[in-house]
Amino acid sequence: EGQEALIAYAQSYLGARVLAERLGPNLPVFLGYLSNGTSMDDALSLFSLSAADVQNEWTRRAGAAAR
Repeated sequence: EGQEALIAYAQSYLGARVLAERLGPNLPVFLGYLSNGTSMDDALSLFSLSAADVQNEWTRRAGAAAR
């Protein structure tokens, strides 16, 4: 149970870091769109990103971290 929580937190941190690095100073604007009800896909597309872009980067980094 504790190990699963640790893994979940690490995965969440990595996802947040990928978004922060890809969006840079636009991260607060992106979060504003989400808080106003814009879907994740639509909000990402406003910054020329897709969920697949973020997922691919997350997967690449998670795989590198696991080695």
